Amino acid sequence: MPVDPQAPGITATTRVIGSTNGKNGARVVRLRRGQPVEVDDVLGLYETMLSAPFKTVMTILTGTDRISPCPFCSKPESTLSALDFVGNCYTCGRVTLNQLYDLVFRPHKPTPKKAK
Repeated sequence: MPVDPQAPGITATTRVIGSTNGKNGARVVRLRRGQPVEVDDVLGLYETMLSAPFKTVMTILTGTDRISPCPFCSKPESTLSALDFVGNCYTCGRVTLNQLYDLVFRPHKPTPKKAK
């Protein structure tokens, strides 16, 4: 479910069916009935994320662990390959997990520190 990366928490991304979104005025509807997720499946994904975070996220976002052309350099002959902790493109080099997130999501802007 795509959500606003700046949202304060899960309560900001969940709405009662039939309610109105205050930001854009859209009515909340159910697109389709979901299926329950087993606890073991969630824990399995957690373990997979610990052992191979880059590969797991790239596979979830793209459906594969290799993308051609590389979405960072966009050169026709390039390929981004997912390793466990980083991505690699022989044209543009090493890609971090944060770079992958920034490619898909709006980059997080740090909260300004209050003056004392």
